[in-house]
Order: sequence, then C-alpha cells, then structure tokens
Amino acid sequence: TLYLLRERYDLLDCQSFPYIHVIPSVIISKLRGKPVIVTWHEVWGTYWYDYLGSIGLLGKIVESLAARISPAVIAVSMRTKRWLRAAGCQAPIFVLPPPMDVQVETVDPGKRRYDMIYAGRMIHHKHPEIFVEAVDKIRDEINDIRAVMVGNGPERDNIERMITEKNLEDNIEICDFLESEKLYELISNTRILVLPSEREGFGMIAAEALFCGTPSVALRHPNSAVDEIIR
Repeated sequence: TLYLLRERYDLLDCQSFPYIHVIPSVIISKLRGKPVIVTWHEVWGTYWYDYLGSIGLLGKIVESLAARISPAVIAVSMRTKRWLRAAGCQAPIFVLPPPMDVQVETVDPGKRRYDMIYAGRMIHHKHPEIFVEAVDKIRDEINDIRAVMVGNGPERDNIERMITEKNLEDNIEICDFLESEKLYELISNTRILVLPSEREGFGMIAAEALFCGTPSVALRHPNSAVDEIIR
C-alpha cells in the first residue's frame, strides 16, 4: 500500500490472488487517478467450502468483493470470464491467455524415455491418484510402461504409498518440482502428459506440453478450462 502511495506509475496491473489486496489497490489507484486492471486466473466460488469448510464463507465473500470492485479485468480463459460474471463482476473483461516462453528441442516420439508424465501440485482436486491408477491398469497390457510424476503437496505421501502398494516402483518415478527448463526437457522426453485435475483456470501445463511437442489427455470437468486448449 505504501509503495502505491509514493511510487510513480501509469497503469497498475494487480494479480487477483489472494484477493484482499485488490481492495486497497483499487482505492489508491482511484485516489491517484490511475487506471488499474486485475488479472484473474480462476474463481473458486463454492469451492471455498470444499477447501476450508464453513470458514470458506469468508474466502468466498472476499473473492466476490474483489470481483465486483475490479474496474477492468484480464481473464486467462473464457471459463474464468464466465466465473467472474457469475461472481458479480460487471467490469470489462478481456480474455488473454498467460504468456509462455518454452524453448526446448523436441524429441522423436519413438526415442522418448517415458510414456506418461504428471506435472503439478499433488493436492486433492488435481487427482494425482488417477494417474497412478491409470498406470496400474495400463501395466496389465504394457508391463514395462514408464511414467514419471513431478511435484509436491499434501497428497505426496499418499501417492508414494499407492505406488508401493501397487508394486509400481519400477514403473513410476517421482521427483520434486523442477525448474522450467528441466521440466520442459522432461516433458519433451515423454510420449503423453496426463492432466487429471478437476479445477483449472487455464491449464498452463497442457499448453506448455504442446510447445514441447507432447500431446495431453485431460479430465473434462465443468470447473476446468483445459478443454479450451485440448480438443
């Protein structure tokens, strides 16, 4: 807030999350006569209750207020735009996908090291367990299938336990988050990316995979905008 009061700027680009800062940003910009545009990646709406239980009402209220007072908006997908309208946003909304800078040499599909990759946070709504279950089923037909999971999160321990219980240690490798360059190299060395998430404001990893020359398969869900990337 103090920065906005003392620094010179012509336009303020404000990221929506974690929402509460949108309020002072809009107020100060109005006082200074400067335009502000708020970039929204997704809207949680009633998902706040799934995430926080009854106290999720507070998050929903703050998010809704931020949506309503945003004077101009960039939405990363048409789905996010519709969510914002449903949340009460009346401002002009410009749909602009996130920028990407993917520079990697693609690998011939026949020479790729892995068959499948999961890359993302290991949390409930991204359903990393579906990836493990899929590898388990495919192994019935392709015994030497090779898969890799990249990421961390509260479901990581459960995923590692599933891999052990299903005797998939020789089929699934698992590692922490990687720097972008190394992640792109890994994706380009994999035949297909799997995105089983039920909530995606855009689906960045699927778009990045396309730049790596790797097709994606994703979960079709009303709360995911990934179907704007994958047809």
